[in-house]
Amino acid sequence: MKDISCFRTLSKARKDPVCLDCDPYHPITPMTPEEKSPHERYRFYQKRAESKGTVLDFTEEEFNEFTKQPCFYCGGYSNSKKYEDQFCGIDRVDSNKGYSKDNCVPCCHICNVMKMGLDVYDFLDKVENIH
Repeated sequence: MKDISCFRTLSKARKDPVCLDCDPYHPITPMTPEEKSPHERYRFYQKRAESKGTVLDFTEEEFNEFTKQPCFYCGGYSNSKKYEDQFCGIDRVDSNKGYSKDNCVPCCHICNVMKMGLDVYDFLDKVENIH
């Protein structure tokens, strides 16, 4: 049996760890059109909210309109080769609260990852220090 250090850590693209020796033989499967769809993104956020013990306070139509807006923090979008349309995700301004309309802003992937669990003021202070 191989040691755990012989395996690459999990990523979003791959569900199972892959042996580093075998890695070149396991191509990454591109996303299907269904995975790219606004409906699938909505379902992802519903499941995410459920896993956090809260609810997504958006209908699917409201979600789609909300995520078509530019990022609240940088004005950009989650542009990626994976997606055909421009969209943003949703950031919870206060990460301790749920996905309510008064606690959410459209947020690109990069800003969402950078903000993580910080509140909006701490995040903006951090960005100012970086700039």
